Amino acid sequence: MSQARSWKASSPDSRLCRHPLYGQDFSSVTRDRLAAYYRALEKHGIDIPEEYVREARYLETEDVAKQTEYLLDLPDKPTCIIYPDDTAAIGGINVIRSRGLRIPEDISIAGYDGTRVSQMLSPKLTTIRQDTDKIGREAADRLVSIIKKPKTALVERAVVEGILLEGESVGRI
Repeated sequence: MSQARSWKASSPDSRLCRHPLYGQDFSSVTRDRLAAYYRALEKHGIDIPEEYVREARYLETEDVAKQTEYLLDLPDKPTCIIYPDDTAAIGGINVIRSRGLRIPEDISIAGYDGTRVSQMLSPKLTTIRQDTDKIGREAADRLVSIIKKPKTALVERAVVEGILLEGESVGRI
């Protein structure tokens, strides 16, 4: 996702958003997000230890809470954590607040999906909203094409760009 890449990489602080939590390894979505993340870091000459990049299951608040604790216990504490999705971010938010940290004054956080809930949180979560209407139209068009011409159908990958929702959870730290 190029919008995610530019959002993370455009930070004025090279330490900002160096601690992502990502979804399951086997997911193509996860692989794409991680590849974009690493390309952005490389483009800006930012090198991070692998221990800063942690796996956490999608939509799983308890797993994300454990990984957030791990990151907050590192000697070089994160200034920003990117969560695999907005729902999972709630687990991280709970850990951050339980440690007396303030979002975004002490630590920035961001998510993916752009769910309605992300915009009801306080502070509003900075996130990438998926264009689900466009994703649905693209999938339907491809399915119709496969049904109409099954002998010539190829499996093609489509990338639908998301939209950055600038919430209130990312600050200059």
